[in-house]
Amino acid sequence: MKDTQGNGIAIAPHVLLIALLLALVMFAPGVFPGELIGDVIGLEIVVISMYAMFRRHGRS
Repeated sequence: MKDTQGNGIAIAPHVLLIALLLALVMFAPGVFPGELIGDVIGLEIVVISMYAMFRRHGRS
């Protein structure tokens, strides 16, 4: 099994989620507080990096 193929498929939903969050920020600026959006995006980045690390080192 190629790790790159699984990795690309696994990260795609996270990229879509970040794009959705950015679209919400741009189109509905009054709905969410800016700090909440920053925390969510920061948490998402942490989740992506941890998941990528587990994919890379956990199961080869």
